[in-house]
Amino acid sequence: VRVLMLADACHSGNVLDCDTPGIWSGGRKVVALSGCQDDQCSDDTGDGGAMTNVLLQVLGRRKIKKMRKKRMASIQYVFNRMVEAMPDEEDDEDEDEDEDES
Repeated sequence: VRVLMLADACHSGNVLDCDTPGIWSGGRKVVALSGCQDDQCSDDTGDGGAMTNVLLQVLGRRKIKKMRKKRMASIQYVFNRMVEAMPDEEDDEDEDEDEDES
């Protein structure tokens, strides 16, 4: 990858316009990871964005550290681990309901 963009911000799903023809032509390798889609807001944990926190959590895992040292951890692999580690939306809704009842 020559360009790696991490955007943990609201409405950042299309931050690099990767789907727009001609912008990233010429054989450039571009990857953009965003905290949400264009029509969404990113989750804030009170200690940074949810995507950023999960990324740091995943990169801190012993297995990933070993893979990175050997240059065997692809962006896709790390992203898939991030998706697995993200809290479920149902969990978020349950927390909101608990706060409303207090």
